[in-house]
Amino acid sequence: MVGDAVCSFNPIYAQGMTVAALEALALRDCLSKGTADLPRRFFRASAKPIRQAWQLAVGGDLALPEIEAAPPLPIRLMNPYVDRILTAAEYDISVFEQFIRVAWLVDPPARLMRPAIARAMTAKRRRPAAEPETATV
Repeated sequence: MVGDAVCSFNPIYAQGMTVAALEALALRDCLSKGTADLPRRFFRASAKPIRQAWQLAVGGDLALPEIEAAPPLPIRLMNPYVDRILTAAEYDISVFEQFIRVAWLVDPPARLMRPAIARAMTAKRRRPAAEPETATV
């Protein structure tokens, strides 16, 4: 019982297969310790990747203007921060790579709070001027 049997996600965030794989690893680890109290141990172990993916997905969904629900305080605090991270990721490959590692559930969200990420977010950046298109005949 893994994947959508435990928790299903909006496919736009591409997290379902990753969470299913992480749940399979949690089940493997739980089974390696025997079957005593297996359901409780499995659901507790699988809750961590589910929680991380769910928070990322809900935060993204609640930032959409067409969603009428009032986001909870943690999401109201985090969404502007994530917007700044995404802006910095346009110019700084290390910020981009760290954001992707969190979005793909490789690293915990706390990695986006590191000082190097904050410094990159405060750097004054401008988009490069668009080069004029040349007509080809």
